[in-house]
Amino acid sequence: MQVAPEACYMSPQQQAEALLLDFRTFDQTGGHPASARELAMKGCHAEAAYITERYLVEHGGLARREVDVLIWHLGQHKARLGRYEVAS
Repeated sequence: MQVAPEACYMSPQQQAEALLLDFRTFDQTGGHPASARELAMKGCHAEAAYITERYLVEHGGLARREVDVLIWHLGQHKARLGRYEVAS
């Protein structure tokens, strides 16, 4: 599925807000346009991968299970972009 670039755009403010979300909202339920969940649902996998990588860096205190889930989803985003070598 080809997604229009404007559908995937995240303003700097949206990115900052997404990085403040709790794990559940950011990754599981969505509810914010720049959450990884919302971006993935729109097919914006490059942007979802980017914001997930930033989220992992910013949230060093996440539970191990949350880190594992984020890394799993990061791999899925990269695989959907054809970047299989970094997805595993």
